[in-house]
Amino acid sequence: SSFRVYGFDFLFDRFLPSVVVLWQGSEVSEQIHSDTSMASAIKYLNQHMRWYHWVGGIAMTGAVNCGIGLALGETYRWVYRDDEKREKQFRQQYGTPSEVQRLEVFRYLAKDWDTVVGFKEKRGADSYRHEMLKAAKGDVLDVACGVCPSLLILKTVEGVKSFVGVDIVEEMVEEAKPRLEQPYPFPARVEVGNAHKLNFPDNSFDTVICTMCLCSLEDPAKGLEEMARVCRKDGDGGRVLIVEPGVAKNRFIREGQRYFGIVPQLKHAWEFGWHDDLDPISLVRNCPSLEVESWSTKVLGNWYLIVARPKLQLEDKKGTDGAVAPSPVPAPAKAAETKK
Repeated sequence: SSFRVYGFDFLFDRFLPSVVVLWQGSEVSEQIHSDTSMASAIKYLNQHMRWYHWVGGIAMTGAVNCGIGLALGETYRWVYRDDEKREKQFRQQYGTPSEVQRLEVFRYLAKDWDTVVGFKEKRGADSYRHEMLKAAKGDVLDVACGVCPSLLILKTVEGVKSFVGVDIVEEMVEEAKPRLEQPYPFPARVEVGNAHKLNFPDNSFDTVICTMCLCSLEDPAKGLEEMARVCRKDGDGGRVLIVEPGVAKNRFIREGQRYFGIVPQLKHAWEFGWHDDLDPISLVRNCPSLEVESWSTKVLGNWYLIVARPKLQLEDKKGTDGAVAPSPVPAPAKAAETKK
């Protein structure tokens, strides 16, 4: 009845019964047209259609849709063929940027990050940050923090005791410092630091935040190892909260995006400094110091939300006498004062 409200009376009352009549012949004309309704047509089809009719119909529908998809794909590539040609020429001439070149991009964008990149993140990355950072607790480390968008989110999260943000780009850290002038319910500071070699002892933080971090690192596997090292392993253990863009998890979507030139973008690393061709879930699974606790994807599978925890190594689990050895928990570092 809801279909009829939207004006499909002709389809159900005339077209489909007529198809049945044409398919089976005039001998059913009187039967169908005596009660021209969707119900009578479906009843007749259920009585007379065989499995090979359904297989043929499904195969034909699939073939037609594939043909339409290929035609649309070729049309899309024809329209943007000049852009695709320029991108390929750019890649052949310049290749992918080195770490030094990407850091220069970050330095250049730092002053206008909120208006240029942050504006785009509000449509995706920020909402995923809000979703993931609800699980943050205790002493929190934000790796490759940028201008600290995560700090404003953590302000409303209960259970956070302290915050430390590190970024290798000094200009980003300077842009983040004004945010510390706001009142927070916990001490907070930002400092220059290298994600490949974090300047913190083992087991220092309850929560390590990694939002759009791996895509910005030259060696994301090394970065994950460092996050696992500084994440606490005692008691319930700490968590590494990861929000990362990457290639779609579904193979068909991944190949389709590659075919259309959507992901990866050949010049993306040059424009914004981070790579869009990583496979975040595979990186975490292949990290020998981390294990995946839960994960999900968003937006056609191109955004990964991952909760991981550090693995307990054999020497961490047992002491020399076979008993469980306590993990070393250093005293929390003194944080820079913020307004309260």
